[in-house]
Amino acid sequence: MKRLFALLVLLSSSVLHAAQVEWFSPEGEVKGVRQVTARFDTPMVPFGDPRLVEPFDIDCPAAGSGRWADGRNWV
Repeated sequence: MKRLFALLVLLSSSVLHAAQVEWFSPEGEVKGVRQVTARFDTPMVPFGDPRLVEPFDIDCPAAGSGRWADGRNWV
């Protein structure tokens, strides 16, 4: 019974943890931004899978696209 309870606690804590942005650059108002970078606290995608959707809604007048550099970093 104790093992079942411990397993349920472990599973529920991992389900409740939503991925969060650990680091984002640049921040604030910056002139001439050419690239942004976001790092998540947990792996979000299999190593740089290009088929997955972008993690943010982008509203920028400049042309460009995002990509996953690895499982946790989006540029």
